[in-house]
Amino acid sequence: MSIKTMILKVSAAITVILALSACSNAEQQACLDKASKIWDNKTNDKNANQAYWQAVEACKEKYP
Repeated sequence: MSIKTMILKVSAAITVILALSACSNAEQQACLDKASKIWDNKTNDKNANQAYWQAVEACKEKYP
C-alpha cells in the first residue's frame, strides 16, 4: 500500500468521524433548544423547572 493510499484512507476515516459527531451534536442542540421553551423564568422556586431538567437529561441520553 502506498503512502498516498494510506493518507487518503486516514483522511476519509477522520472525515466520517467528524461528520457523524457533528450530526449528533446538531440533533442534541435542537433537542435542548426545544426543551428551553418549557423553562419558567417567572419563579425562584428550584423545583419549578423540574420538567426542563428532565427534558435536558432526556436529550443527553438520546443524543450522547
